[in-house]
Amino acid sequence: MIDHDGAWLPSVTIGLPILGVLTLASLAITVIAILASVIKDYRGHRDHEHWVIAWLAPAALLGLLIGSGAGYWPWGGDYHRLQPATGTVQSVDTRFLAASQYVVVTYDTGLIVRCDDSRCATVTPGEQLRLLCTKEHQFGSPLAADGWGCRWGQAP
Repeated sequence: MIDHDGAWLPSVTIGLPILGVLTLASLAITVIAILASVIKDYRGHRDHEHWVIAWLAPAALLGLLIGSGAGYWPWGGDYHRLQPATGTVQSVDTRFLAASQYVVVTYDTGLIVRCDDSRCATVTPGEQLRLLCTKEHQFGSPLAADGWGCRWGQAP
């Protein structure tokens, strides 16, 4: 069973505050550049470089927000949290994909997850197992087809 109350990934706990700081800095640069341009225009100086700087900061901010939004897609919390998956193991299988070997764990509840840790290969049916999982999206497939990729978790 997947508990939907896991810890956020570092990309969220570190990345979003950095995005907030960069947003505030961009807004501050924009306000300062606009004020400097207005003051220079008021004094009779026709200097256009302040206006260019005033518009570069919002353009950079727009690019930053669009890029961050695209990088965090899909935006659901399951894709950005380590969700604990706990239960009794029903079966353990291995799959080869290209040059990688994956361990597929099926819980007695019917939940099927991919374990990216080689320690999962030592699990036997009937054991209690706790994995830390994130939902993973394969681009080009519908969101409903997304599965769970897991790491080793401590014993329950």
